[in-house]
Amino acid sequence: MRPLLLFFLGAGKLLNCASPSTPPPQTETPAVNSNPHLPALPPTESGKDPDGYLEKIQKTITNNWKHSQTFYGRTKVYFKIHRDGSISMLKIDVSSGNLEFDQSAVLAVKRSSPFRPLPKGFTNEFLGVYYWFNSNQDNAIQKITFVNTNQDFPFNWYLQYICNHTEPNWFNPKNITGKALVLISIERDGNLKEARIQTSSGDPLFDSSTLTAIKRTFPVPHLPNGYKNDLLQFSLQFSNSPK
Repeated sequence: MRPLLLFFLGAGKLLNCASPSTPPPQTETPAVNSNPHLPALPPTESGKDPDGYLEKIQKTITNNWKHSQTFYGRTKVYFKIHRDGSISMLKIDVSSGNLEFDQSAVLAVKRSSPFRPLPKGFTNEFLGVYYWFNSNQDNAIQKITFVNTNQDFPFNWYLQYICNHTEPNWFNPKNITGKALVLISIERDGNLKEARIQTSSGDPLFDSSTLTAIKRTFPVPHLPNGYKNDLLQFSLQFSNSPK
């Protein structure tokens, strides 16, 4: 079973990506998932999870998820965690197409609630959570890494954030083994200017899945203040290999 992936939405201090002089936004702002194993906060140089809150949520839901081992697919659920740890608005956001599998994901969240109260540093009344449940690629390792050849951009934590954010958006529908390199251009405000295949995997479906993942990921937070150019180019390598 492939690890579950989650990412969070929120506008409080814990997840605020704005500069200290900018008031926290009043709408939900994506803060994202993780490598395939652990959740992560939005792009900060520390990248820490206060009190291990996100990691504990993931572990709890993982332990409570019981599902068929023969179904290949994934589903995404949405729910809100309130300040006292109770949940509401639990629903399927993206269906797997299999009712039993979808229900297993909803039941995993219900069995896991209530969660611990929200961290004190998070000032909003609720934390919105999008959570992917994956039951594919048991015989493969899917990985996204960045390639930074720009000596004027030392902020690798920002690129790692984009990798982490892109991971839950990448779905390789036929579990195709391969590797593709994608060239990405990001504008100052975090919008995607261009994404194109730099080195093909040799499989059009695999290549297309990487571009789709990137388009789903953007926009991202604005480029770091220490970077003076208005455009950033770097590459993401998507690989899926046998264990």
